[in-house]
Amino acid sequence: MLRRVSERTKAVILCSPNNPTGTIVRRRPFGAFLRALGPEPPLIVLDEAYRDFCDDPDGTDGVALLPSAPTLLVMRTFSKIAGLAGARVGYAVAGAEVIDRMNRVRAPYNLNRLGQVAALAALEDVEYWQATRRLVIEERERLARELARRGYPAPPSHANFLLVKVGAGADAIRDRLYRAGILVRDGQALGFPGHLRISVGAPEVNARLLRTLDAPR
Repeated sequence: MLRRVSERTKAVILCSPNNPTGTIVRRRPFGAFLRALGPEPPLIVLDEAYRDFCDDPDGTDGVALLPSAPTLLVMRTFSKIAGLAGARVGYAVAGAEVIDRMNRVRAPYNLNRLGQVAALAALEDVEYWQATRRLVIEERERLARELARRGYPAPPSHANFLLVKVGAGADAIRDRLYRAGILVRDGQALGFPGHLRISVGAPEVNARLLRTLDAPR
């Protein structure tokens, strides 16, 4: 990526944890990347929508890097950990100059009142955030282990989903899960043919998914 950056580059966009793989950008490589950009780096956008589900201490924390990275813009959201996807509440954290430039181009009234109230309420409910994080991490490990045992491996994920390799039967498995009331994302549309992106659900939902996979075809 560093080799592709030139004087014409306006922005570099990274996603950690990544969607759809769930993999992360690690601290040391990312820090080295920022330093290698030199004294006049382009805008660096770090999408951390799924960071609340990352339990690896080596995962990059964009907000902590802001004092030493003046062109870094960190994006986070209430859609995942707080369950407010329908409210469309996201936010950006950056230095004053970057935020000023954003304010010049963003649409006015881009966040409605209901979304603001919901986000403020979510910030107060720390116990819910902690319980959701704990549940997702525990179930993610269990689901990944059970899927691998059935011959469906996935790379280590730090998000609330798994990118599962299912092979040539991806369409048939997706349709079978759909008939059981379980929606998964087709990896073909995400650039990963032969894969399904499976969200980590509550224990009973994950158990139903596994039973469906185990059922005679």
